[in-house]
Amino acid sequence: PEDGVPSQEKHDLENRSVQQVFEGFPNAEEYIALWQEFDAGITAEASFVRQVDRLEMALQASVYEHQGYLDLDEFFKTVDRSLLDTQLRSLLREIIDLRVE
Repeated sequence: PEDGVPSQEKHDLENRSVQQVFEGFPNAEEYIALWQEFDAGITAEASFVRQVDRLEMALQASVYEHQGYLDLDEFFKTVDRSLLDTQLRSLLREIIDLRVE
């Protein structure tokens, strides 16, 4: 969650990466528009997908902990702050309950 890259710079890098990935694809503009919708999180669908993306971050942190990496609390705190959907929050609680002590 904290990588030392300012948020605006990270946002600009992500946008340039998306442009490069979809460059030359058929319907590239459509994919880029979907990315922008996701990035802005304005629609209900985009908001939900963003939350699922955060939940996946907790799942990955859990995998890392089970592989022996320690002190990943900040990942779980970040996810906890970002989930609004009650079912996703329930899944997060299950992931947290299975953490390595």
